Amino acid sequence: MSQDPHKLLATSDLHYTLYRTGDACTRELAARVCESDAGVFVIAGDVGVVDLDSFLDCLRLFEGFKGLRFLVPGNHDLWVDSGSSREKYERLLPQAAENCGFHMLDCGPVLHGSTAFTGTIGWYDYSLRNPGLGLSTEQYRSKAMPGKCVWND
Repeated sequence: MSQDPHKLLATSDLHYTLYRTGDACTRELAARVCESDAGVFVIAGDVGVVDLDSFLDCLRLFEGFKGLRFLVPGNHDLWVDSGSSREKYERLLPQAAENCGFHMLDCGPVLHGSTAFTGTIGWYDYSLRNPGLGLSTEQYRSKAMPGKCVWND
């Protein structure tokens, strides 16, 4: 079966190894993706959980896909138990993606024919925040809205 460069498959938030039932769904999705004639497959964030092993294990499920494979990491992919999220983002995740046949779009765009693929996590820039929420920049930076919630991003 030849790949159709006009077909693109995309998914996100797989959170591989977080829940057994979710993992079963991810494996089923991977089987269908690998059988597809699509020319491009994209995972748009939250491939795994904190550890790099879940990220790698998930990407390996898609090894049979014959088209281009891209990803953009999500916040869960950047979390660390120790070490630096920056090192994970700039060195570890791109290397892991490359080892599994994926291009991490945060590292640069890919031109394929007349189509360019680009992407970035870009979620630490608060310039797109909703001013209607009444949160100050400091509240975003501290990841807390006193009396209401705290978040990990």
